[in-house]
Amino acid sequence: MAWNEEEQRGQPSGPGRLQSGTLVAAETLRNADSQGLLAAKAPKGEERIGVFWRVFGGTLLSIVALVCITVYQQFTSVLNELRSDVNKLNESRGDLVKKEEFNSRMTSVWTSLKELQTAGTVATVGKERLTLLEQQLKSSDDERKELTRELQQLRERLAVVEGRQGVPLSTPASFRKEK
Repeated sequence: MAWNEEEQRGQPSGPGRLQSGTLVAAETLRNADSQGLLAAKAPKGEERIGVFWRVFGGTLLSIVALVCITVYQQFTSVLNELRSDVNKLNESRGDLVKKEEFNSRMTSVWTSLKELQTAGTVATVGKERLTLLEQQLKSSDDERKELTRELQQLRERLAVVEGRQGVPLSTPASFRKEK
């Protein structure tokens, strides 16, 4: 039965068939051998990558991605903090003095300073005048002391003259009271 089926298909039976089967097997082995040599000479695709990169490549890529995501998250958190600080500054700035109010206050301060400068000049003039008056008072005191000494000397002379004559001279009432 098997021989009949092969004959019906158009394949020769017997020794011819063995010879063509041997040729096909030899050709298949030759093709497999030539492809094996070429593959050993020039590795293709994944065979070119080293064992280290095959094992740890995905892990290293994951670590780099994790670092990038962490840096991005830190950057955004710092940016959000900065935005909130700017908003706080803007809110606190609203409580500051208005420009018109500041100008009016500064005008009054400058006016007060000018008045103080004027008062300072008046005080300086008053101080100079006080110094002058103190000098005049001191010279007047010195003159009064000198006149008092001279008056004392004159009284002593008068007493000597009265003692020689024995008669009191007429002296003004002011001299008698001061004795």
